[in-house]
Amino acid sequence: MKTDTLFYRLFLRQPKLALELLGLDYPNDSYQFSSEEIKQTAFRIDGLFKPVSDNPNQPLIFVEVQYQADLDKIDLDGLDLIETILVYKLPHLNREEIRKMLSVYEIKLQDTRFYQEIAEEERKVGKQEECVSLLSRQLRRKFGVQPQLENSLLALTSLPLETLENLADDLLDFNAIADLEVWLVNHH
Repeated sequence: MKTDTLFYRLFLRQPKLALELLGLDYPNDSYQFSSEEIKQTAFRIDGLFKPVSDNPNQPLIFVEVQYQADLDKIDLDGLDLIETILVYKLPHLNREEIRKMLSVYEIKLQDTRFYQEIAEEERKVGKQEECVSLLSRQLRRKFGVQPQLENSLLALTSLPLETLENLADDLLDFNAIADLEVWLVNHH
């Protein structure tokens, strides 16, 4: 469930909140929240509240979060817990804007700006790695495989893509490995 991480973080920071929802009157520091997995057949539970002390009167509390509207409950003019948090954290947004933010089922991860920025960054890294590989092959073909060249090729991995593209043009004018070394000193 996409919203489980929200509740996980909430209960991790404020275990007393879940205890209050359950109607249990234990002190705030009497339970520690964690998420556990039962390995035998990989049963996963959303969370577990473990008593901090060895008090046998305090039970283990297993948590299964179900995120759904409660039409019988009115909480801050119909806003649920997460909406309430967002209202306080983002006071400049209106109710419809907050509801739109919470429509996680209508948004694909691939369509989010966060995902697209990461994909673009990975694309650039991949393109840089391809460029380094191609330049290494071209320079080895031009000068042969030799230790002096291999040392210079190591420096290519730290260069930005635009600089590597410039090297692709400039290497056509190189007559010796020394030309590459001078170029690297001037462009590093």
